[in-house]
This record gives sequence, C-alpha cells and structure tokens, in this order.
Amino acid sequence: MKFSTLCLSFMLLLSAFIPASAQSFSKGGVSFSFPSDWKVTEEEEVGKDGYYLSCEKEGSDASGLATLTWMKGGETMEVIQAYLNNLKTDLTAKGAKSFVMVEPAPSSFGSYRGVSSSYTFSIGGLDHSGRIYCFSKGGRSYTFIFQEAVEDHKKNLAGFAKIEETFAVK
Repeated sequence: MKFSTLCLSFMLLLSAFIPASAQSFSKGGVSFSFPSDWKVTEEEEVGKDGYYLSCEKEGSDASGLATLTWMKGGETMEVIQAYLNNLKTDLTAKGAKSFVMVEPAPSSFGSYRGVSSSYTFSIGGLDHSGRIYCFSKGGRSYTFIFQEAVEDHKKNLAGFAKIEETFAVK
C-alpha cells in the first residue's frame, strides 16, 4: 500500500514538469500551433476572402492575447497603419490612457518579411504593450497582434514564440 501511494505521488510530481501538449489551428492554407494553456476565443469569416482568429492565455492572472487576420490584397504599410489607428480608437473608447505607437518598420514574422510596429497603453492603471506584424503572401495580407500586460511578459514569451515559430502559409 505504501509503495503504490509513493509511486502515485512520484507520478503526480513528475507530471508537473512534463510540458503540456500544443494545440493547433489550420484553415485556408494557414496553420500554427499554440500552447495548451491558450484557447481560441473568437473565430469568424470576414467577408468573402477574410478571416479573424483570437487566442488568449487562460487563467485569472494571464493577459496574453494573439489575433490573426487575413484578407485578400492590401499593401502591408497601409494595412498596419489602419490597424494602429483602429487600435488607438478602440482602446481609447474603452478608457485606455497614454497610447503610444512606434512607426512601422521593416521586420519579419518567422520566415515572412513584412513590417511591424509596437505600441503601449495603460488601462485600469495597468500598463500594456503590443506588437503588430503584417506581411503578404499569395495575394493575401496577414496581420498578427500580440498584446499583454507588461507584468505578464515573461509568462507569455513561450506562447507568442510558439505561434510565430510554427506559423505557415501554404
């Protein structure tokens, strides 16, 4: 009896150190993986040729948010500027203060070349930061937004990295 209790305790302790498996998303020639402690919170078709997906890190003390949007056409610099303007308007309407954005500049998202910008804001006394990536492939524009509370940055690094490292367009 003691031996089985000891084995069970050891197995439970060991399972805490085994990384949870990843989940995956695949639709319209787009695929990527995300950690099992993240979940898809929104998913919808946008018009005839577009798509929107939102994933969030689960937990009461988690603030990781990743969104992906794709649409037909669009110049990356125009698309990212529109996103930044819309973010500022939406966040300000929700009570955000001190919205600051960095001008978009050439960058990459995984193996895809495009443009990116970062931004910061404060809401409810909590500082947040975000990064927008935009690139084109196969006649579509893809836009990723990674956003988080500044205090949760270390908690979200692995999730954001998993999404970026595994993202692929066929």
